[in-house]
Amino acid sequence: MIKWISVLFAAFIINGCSTPPSNPAPHENKYTVQILELKVSVKPPHYTFRNIDHETQLGTSILFSLGHTVDKIEDTLSDPETHIIEYPVIRTGLNTPCSLNETKPVSLTENFILKNGKIKLIKKNYPLGTTIDLNLIETKADHITYQIDLKIKRLKGSQPMTIAEQTVHMPVFSEKQLDTEIQQSFGKWVSLGTLDKFKDPDNQRFSIQYAVRILPPKTP
Repeated sequence: MIKWISVLFAAFIINGCSTPPSNPAPHENKYTVQILELKVSVKPPHYTFRNIDHETQLGTSILFSLGHTVDKIEDTLSDPETHIIEYPVIRTGLNTPCSLNETKPVSLTENFILKNGKIKLIKKNYPLGTTIDLNLIETKADHITYQIDLKIKRLKGSQPMTIAEQTVHMPVFSEKQLDTEIQQSFGKWVSLGTLDKFKDPDNQRFSIQYAVRILPPKTP
């Protein structure tokens, strides 16, 4: 059974190092999972992007041991240009699948009807944003292994269609997914890599990254 995490408050939006990610106290008998979405300014020529389209899933086991990638992610978190969204903290046990739903319904054109020479748009609420399925599998010493399935759906733009000399703008979506098993050290931030990229109106490049930190319970 999948346990849905109730979100009572909106995700925290943090700008730069002046307001770092929170430091929740460990739970008495549950694991504490923090997940961050990072909007990172990309400065050429030192940027690389890993493209993951909606048909691609990464199913290989990735080992993050002894703080691998920690220095880099800590630099990213302390960069004042990094825009941080902190998702609600998850408290869960081993082998207890849970999910975060950080989407919002957006009304967009799904279809249209042409009647008497006029176009009537048919709207639909599309859930846009991020969903995360998480399952903590096992622990060994100071490491934990977990399965994470992260999906992102965003509005990329629109595609104009000319019907009976009228123009209909159909939405175009960008969908990304990361589905993988990870092993990492307790208490360390680990980057899941770049899952998306875009340019702003000023032609500035940004990447969207995710980072995870897991704390063990107080009681072993």
